[in-house]
Amino acid sequence: MGQHYLLQASVFRATVLLFAVLVSIPQGHSDCAMCQYKINPTTSDITIFVGNSSSCSVQNTSITSTPNSITVTGLQPGNTYFFKINCSDVCCTNFSTSPAQVENITVLNSSNSSLTVGWPVPLGHVDSYIVNVSGAELNTTLNFTTFTNTSVISSLMAGRVYNLTVTTISGVLKNTSNIVLVATKPNPPEAVRVSGQTNVSISLLWLKPLSMDAVCYEVSYRSNQSGVNLTLNHTNSLNATLTNLLPGSQYDITVVSIGVKELRSSSVNLTAYTAPNAVQNLSVSAVGTNSVNLNWLPPIGTLSLFSYTINISPPDQTLNTTSNNYQITQLQPGTQYNCSVRALIITAYIFGPSQLTQCNTKPLPVTNLTASPVGTTQMSLAWSRQSDYKSSYQYNVSVNGEQLIPSINETTNVINLIPGNNYTFTVQTVANGMSSESVAISAFTGLGKASNISAVSTTQSMRVEWRPPDGNVSLYNVKILLNGTVLKMENRTNETTVVFSDLLPGTQYNVIVTSISGPMKQDSDSVSNATLPTPPGEFVTMQSTNSLNISWARPLNMSSVSHYFQLSYSNSTLNCSQNYSSLTGLDAGVQYNITVRTVGAMGYFSSPQYLTAYTNPTAVTDVRLNEYTETSISLSWRQLDVQQSGYSYLLSFTHPNGTADQKTVNNTRAQLLSLQSASQYNISIITQTAGGTKSYLQFITARTKPFPVSSVTYNVVNVSAVKLSWSRPQEYPNGFSYQVLVSNCTENSRNLSTFSENIIVSDLLPGTLCQFSLYSLAYGILGEPVNISVFTKPSTVVPQLDNQGSNQSLLVTWDHPVGGLDRYILNISSEEGWSSSKVLNSTERNYTFSQLKAATIFTVTLTTVKAAFWETSHSVNMATYPNRPGKITILLTSNHSVWFQWDEAENMSDGSFNYTLTCWLSFKTSQYLTANNTFLLDGLQPGTSYNVSVATVGPMGFQSESIRVQVTTKPSTVVPQLDNQGSNQSLLVTWDHPVGGLDRYILNISSEEGWSSSKVLNSTERNYTFSQLKAATIFTVTLTTVKAAFWETSHSVNMATYPNRPGKITILLTSNHSVWFQWDEAENMSDGSFNYTLTCWLSFKTSQYLTANNTFLLDGLQPGTSYNVSVATVGPMGFQSESIRVQVTTKPDPVQNLQLGSTSTNNIFVIWAKVEGVPKYVIRVYSEKVENNLTSTNNSMTIYNLMPSTPYNISVQSSTSDNTEGEAVWLQACTDAAPVKNVTCTGPNLTLPMLTLSWSPPLGGNLGFEVKLNSNSEKTFSLNHTFTGLKFNTLYNVMLWTLGCGKKSEMESIACMTGITRPVVPQITSVIVSELQYNKFTLILQSDVFNDSNGPVLYYGVLVYSGTIDCSENSKKFDQCLLNTYSAWKANQCSTFLAVVKKTGSTSVQIGDGTEWNGYKNGELNAKASYNFAVIAFTRLEINNSLVDVSNSYYSISEVYQSPITLPENPVVIGGAAAGVSVAALVVIIIGVVVCRQ
Repeated sequence: MGQHYLLQASVFRATVLLFAVLVSIPQGHSDCAMCQYKINPTTSDITIFVGNSSSCSVQNTSITSTPNSITVTGLQPGNTYFFKINCSDVCCTNFSTSPAQVENITVLNSSNSSLTVGWPVPLGHVDSYIVNVSGAELNTTLNFTTFTNTSVISSLMAGRVYNLTVTTISGVLKNTSNIVLVATKPNPPEAVRVSGQTNVSISLLWLKPLSMDAVCYEVSYRSNQSGVNLTLNHTNSLNATLTNLLPGSQYDITVVSIGVKELRSSSVNLTAYTAPNAVQNLSVSAVGTNSVNLNWLPPIGTLSLFSYTINISPPDQTLNTTSNNYQITQLQPGTQYNCSVRALIITAYIFGPSQLTQCNTKPLPVTNLTASPVGTTQMSLAWSRQSDYKSSYQYNVSVNGEQLIPSINETTNVINLIPGNNYTFTVQTVANGMSSESVAISAFTGLGKASNISAVSTTQSMRVEWRPPDGNVSLYNVKILLNGTVLKMENRTNETTVVFSDLLPGTQYNVIVTSISGPMKQDSDSVSNATLPTPPGEFVTMQSTNSLNISWARPLNMSSVSHYFQLSYSNSTLNCSQNYSSLTGLDAGVQYNITVRTVGAMGYFSSPQYLTAYTNPTAVTDVRLNEYTETSISLSWRQLDVQQSGYSYLLSFTHPNGTADQKTVNNTRAQLLSLQSASQYNISIITQTAGGTKSYLQFITARTKPFPVSSVTYNVVNVSAVKLSWSRPQEYPNGFSYQVLVSNCTENSRNLSTFSENIIVSDLLPGTLCQFSLYSLAYGILGEPVNISVFTKPSTVVPQLDNQGSNQSLLVTWDHPVGGLDRYILNISSEEGWSSSKVLNSTERNYTFSQLKAATIFTVTLTTVKAAFWETSHSVNMATYPNRPGKITILLTSNHSVWFQWDEAENMSDGSFNYTLTCWLSFKTSQYLTANNTFLLDGLQPGTSYNVSVATVGPMGFQSESIRVQVTTKPSTVVPQLDNQGSNQSLLVTWDHPVGGLDRYILNISSEEGWSSSKVLNSTERNYTFSQLKAATIFTVTLTTVKAAFWETSHSVNMATYPNRPGKITILLTSNHSVWFQWDEAENMSDGSFNYTLTCWLSFKTSQYLTANNTFLLDGLQPGTSYNVSVATVGPMGFQSESIRVQVTTKPDPVQNLQLGSTSTNNIFVIWAKVEGVPKYVIRVYSEKVENNLTSTNNSMTIYNLMPSTPYNISVQSSTSDNTEGEAVWLQACTDAAPVKNVTCTGPNLTLPMLTLSWSPPLGGNLGFEVKLNSNSEKTFSLNHTFTGLKFNTLYNVMLWTLGCGKKSEMESIACMTGITRPVVPQITSVIVSELQYNKFTLILQSDVFNDSNGPVLYYGVLVYSGTIDCSENSKKFDQCLLNTYSAWKANQCSTFLAVVKKTGSTSVQIGDGTEWNGYKNGELNAKASYNFAVIAFTRLEINNSLVDVSNSYYSISEVYQSPITLPENPVVIGGAAAGVSVAALVVIIIGVVVCRQ
C-alpha cells in the first residue's frame, strides 16, 4: 500500500504557531466565570452545545457553527485547551480532545509463550496505553498498562490466536484501537530421531508438540558436500523419509512445527548420515612374505567421515584404518588368506557393504642356487629348500626371463641352449598363485670361430666381412696388420662388417677376426688383400701443332708406396715411371683421347683419368699496329699455314670500364672502332679452324706506363709457398694486372701474373731465401719493380726407426730434406712419460738412442730448423725387444695336459708384454699366447713326449730368446658305454680295450639317491648288466683301469632307466585358446626324477610340451576346435613311457569390439565384430538382481522393454553349435532419461520478477533435471525451480530436460510470462499545466511520465485536493483517497478526491470538465480556490461497487505538483460587492505535499 508523509515545512511552522497561541492562554482568570456547557470532544475538534450560537465566538480559535452549537476545529488529539467563550455571557474553561487511536499494531517478537507488540506513537498527547489480550482458551482478559509504544505479553499458550487492542489514555479520555489478531509460535516437535537409513535415504520419526494439535511440520536438510538447503513439502504425519541423498554423507536436518498464521516453532536440529557404498577397486599390492597391502578407492560421499574395517582370515582378525590403504603384517609366507574391506562412518557406527578379495603372501625364495654347464648346450641347476618348506611349494625356472620350466624338485636340467651365450637362470617359489622373489645366477656356454672372411678394399679403406661362428658372440675384435704389425683394431657387437679407413692406397694388408663371448676368445685365419691405388691427379697439357706434352699430379698419399703409370691413346699403351709424357709426331688440329691409370700393389689399377686434347693450328705472325686514332685501332697479320680454308680470326679485348668485346674476321686485317680515347688495350688474336681448334694467342698492346705498386707485405704459407700482398698503384684504372718475377729459389726464374693485389707463389724450394720483383702492368707497359726477399719454411722429414734386435737401443735414420736447413732437433718419448731431445747439425743422417727400457714403445719426431722456422715431422713409433723369461717348472701332468710355470721376465713394465708358448711333436708345432707366467697345455696325446719352449712377446710383436723343456703325459682311460635296452629296471655296460696294457677293471655304479655298487672284472671282460634297478633313475657308471700302482678312472657316464606310465587324464578347465589337463601321477618313482610330455594333434600339426606337474595348461589353441591329446612320462635323459590319450574341444573366441550402438528410453542397441566360424551369440542383460537371456545369429542386438535412465550390465558370448560358450565380454550402458510430465509455469505478481516452474517426476530413474532460460542452464534435484533476476511482464521460453546415467531426455519447453507489480512512481515533473479557467484546468502528460518496467501502465488517474490533505502516510487513509469522490469533496467530507481515471494513450486531461467514469465525477472546481494534484499510475485496475478496488489494484502515486494552482474569479461575479462578517480569527493555511511510496 502507498505511504504518505506531511513534509512541507510550512505545515510544521503553522502547527507550532497554533499550539503556541492555544497553550499560552492562562489556565484561569479571576474575572471570567466557569463555563457550564456540555461538550462533545473528538481527536481534532470540540463541539460545545451553547443553545443559541448566533452570536457566539471563542477567543483565538476557528469555529464552525450550527444553530445550537459551535465547534472548535484544528486541535491536536489528547491535549487540554483553555477556551474563553463569548455568547450571551462570557465564560472560561479548560476542555480536552480525545487521544488519537493507535494504528498499525505489529508483532515485534514472538515465542511459544509470549508476544512483544509495538505501534507508532499517535498524533497529539497520550498519558498511557492499556493493552488488552483475549482468547478462547484464556479464563480472563489480560490487561497490561504501558507508558511506551511497546508491550511484552507473557504466560500465553503456544500456537494460539489472540485478539489484541491498544487503548490510548489522555486524562479521563480514552480511544481504543481496532482489534488485531496475533498468535504465538507453536511448540517444536518432540523426540525427533532417525529411524533408519540406506545409502540414499534417511527416515525420521517424531512426536507431537506439547499441548498442541492440528499442526503440520516442515523438514529441511543440508548436505555437508553441496551446502544447499533443501526442504520437503509440509507434512501432517509424524514421520518423513529423505530420498535421493548422497551415499556416505552427513546431513544437518531441521524439523519445525508450523502453527497458526504460518508461524514456525523453534528448530529441532539433528545430524544424520547415509550409509556408505562399498569401497571401489579393492586390490592387493606390495605383497611380501609376511605382509600384504590392500588398496581401494573410497566410495562416493564425504571422505572425512569414513574409516574402514578390514577383516582377514584365517584366523579371523579385524583391523581398522582411516586411510584408503592398509598393510597387513605378521602373516605366514606362502599362505592363502581371505580379506574384506567395508567403509564405516564411525560417528554413527554405520557400515557399508563388504568388498572381498584374496590376499595371499609370497613364499620364501630358494637358497644356494648353483648352475653347472653340461656340454655346450645344457645347464644343470640345483638349489636348497626354504626354511618353511611346504609340500605345496613348486618352482618356476626361467631362462633369460622367458622360458618357463616348472619343477617340484630342487634340481632341473636346461637343454637346447646356444653355445657361447651368457644365460641368466631365475628360480621362483610358487604357492597359491604367488611367486617368491627371484633368485638368479648367470653362466656361459662355449664359442666357435669366424669363417668366410672377405676383405674388399678401396683406395683408403678395406671392408672386412665374415660369417659368425655357431652360437652367440658378444664382441668381434678385428685387426689389420701391415708387415706383421697391428695397424688398427676395431670392435663390433651386432655387426659382421668392419671398414678400416685412412689406409695407404696401393698397399697390401693382413686381417684377423677374433670372436669373443664373455671369457671366450677365438682367432680366425689371416686374410690378405691390398688397397686400390689412387688415380693420377689433375692434368697439365702443353699443346703444339704436332705434339702434346702431358703431366699430371702424383696420386694422393702414394709418395712412399711403389707404383707406376699406364698411359693409353689411340692404339698405343705406355708404362710411365714418372708423372709426365710427351706425345710427338701428331697432326695439327686433331683430337686425341688419352687415359692414365696408377698401378699399385698386387697389380691393382686405379680408376682411370681421362683427357681430351687437340693440337693447335698455327698462330698468326707479324701482327702489326697499322694505325690508331682516338677511337680506332687498325691491325694486320700474317697466317703461314698452307691450308687456311675455313679459318677465321677472333680478336678479343677489354674496354677500360671492364666491358669485354670481341670481333671475328675472315681475312688478315681488322679495324676496331668506337674505342675509348687515352686508354690502352690488350688485344689478342686467335686462329680458329672450322672444328673450333685455336692457335696460340698473339697479342698487341697500346698502353701507357703505370705507377709501381706500394706497401708490399708477405706471409709464408708453407714450406714451398709464400703469399705476397700489396696496395694498388696511384691512379689505378680498370684493366691493371701485376707480374711477379721469382728467382733464387726455383730451378729457373719464373714470371707470374695476377689481376688481384695478392698472389700465392707455390713450388718454391723449402728453406731458401727467395727474391721477388713485383711489377704493375697496364696497357702492356711494366711499372718500376719493387723487390722483396723472403725465407721459405724448411721441409719436414720423417725418420725411420730400427731396434736392430736390441732390448735397450733404437737407431734413427732419415733422408736429407729438399731445400736448405740450419740444424735438426731429434725428440724421443715413451708412453710412460719419459722423453729426451738431441740437437744435430744439418749433415747428420742417423742417431742411436741407447740405455732404453726393454719392451717399451718409443715415439720419435724430427724437427728441421731454418732461420726462425721449425717444422716437425709426424710421430713414428718403434719398440725395444723384451727380456727373456726365467726357468720353466712343470706344476701338473695328466694324460691329456701339462701345467707349466716359468719365472717372470725382469725389468719391464706391467702390461707391456706377453709370453708365447710353443709345443713340438714330430713335425707339428702349436703356439699359444698368454699374459700370465703359467699355462695349461691341453689336448695332448696320452703317454707322449713333447718339446716345449717359452719366449717373451713385447710391443709390436717383438719376441725374446726362448727357454726350453721336455715333458711326457700320463696314459689314457677307457670310457664305458651304457644301454637301458628300453627297460625300466636294468642297464647294460660295454667298453673297448684301452690303448696299452692293464691288470683288471673295477666297474662302479651309483644313483643320485645315494645307492651304489662295484664289480671287479678281469682284463678280458668287455660288458656287464646291472639288474633290479629303480625306474626313471639316472645311474652313474665309471670304469677304472688298473695297472700296477696307477689307477685311471674314466669320467662318469650317465644312463637312466625308462619311467613308468601316467594314469587317467581329467580335463579341469577349457577356454578359447587353452585347456587345463590333470592326470594321475606315475607310480614307484622318486619325486623330481621325471616329467611329463603332453602331445597335441590337429590334422597334420603336432605340438609337444614338457611339465613337471601332473597338470598342464595347453595354450595357443584354435578356438572351437577338437584336439587329440596324449600324455606320457618323461624320465631322466628324455626316456619316455607309453602314453595315454584324450579328446577335447576349445571354447570359441570371445566377441571383439563390443560397442554401444544407440540408446533410447526403453531400448539399447549393441553391436560387435563377428567371430569367425561362430553360428550364434548369447546376450545376457543384468539390472540389479534381474537377468534376461537372449540369442542372436547376427552380430548385433536390440534389447527392448527397459526402464528409462537405468544402468544395465550387458554381456555377449560367442557360442558353438554344441552350445560351448566363449568368454563373456561386458558393456555397461544406460537407457536415455524419460522427459518430465505436467510442466507448469507461473509468474507471480507483487513479487520480484520471477518464474516458478514445476513438473511431475518422469518414468524410471533420474539424476536431477536441467532447466534453461535464455542462455543460462541450471541443475536441480527437486521437482520445481524458480528463476529470478528477470523482467516484469516479459514472455520467456523455458526448456527442461531430465538428466540420467545415460543421455538426457528430450526437451520439454513451455512459454511463461512474468508477473507485474506496482508501477514505477510517475514523474510529476513531466506534467505541464497548460490552461486555467475559473472552474477547471488542463494538464499535458509528456511521454516519460510513466515507466512500464514493472508492467505496462494501463490506466492513470489524477488526485485533486484543496486545503489540508487528508491522506496521511501513517494511516490507512491513503487507500481512502482513491475512494473519495467529487460528491464527498463537495460535501466537505474530504479535502482530496479522485477526479479522473483514463486509459493510457491520451496525453491531455482537463480537471473539472464534468465527465464521469464509473462512480467518479470530474466535477467543476471552485473559482479563486487553490488546488494541487498528483498523478496515479495503474498496472492493474479492479473496480468494486463502481470504485477502485484498492485491495486488488496495483498503483503508485506521484509526488504532488510542485506549486499550488489558483483558479481565477468567475467572470460572472467580477465587480459585485462582497459582504463580510467581522470575525476575529486566526487563519492558518496548511500546504502539504503528499509523497506516495510503495
